[in-house]
Amino acid sequence: MTKANGGDIYELLSKKKGERQKENRIIELEKKVVKKKLRTASAETIDNIPYINDGRRTWQRQILKAIRGA
Repeated sequence: MTKANGGDIYELLSKKKGERQKENRIIELEKKVVKKKLRTASAETIDNIPYINDGRRTWQRQILKAIRGA
């Protein structure tokens, strides 16, 4: 092995490569978690609110229906 300034270059490069791989793995896992949270959070829409679809006519329901676009 080649030594420069009292250190082994091969070991240094392999450690750096291992650290990069760990960081990349962590980033990929975080991306998966974020995607999963976004998928579960986006399932709700304003059409799913039972208060709006009840049929009674109050000013609150009319405002919410106007916001919904119905």
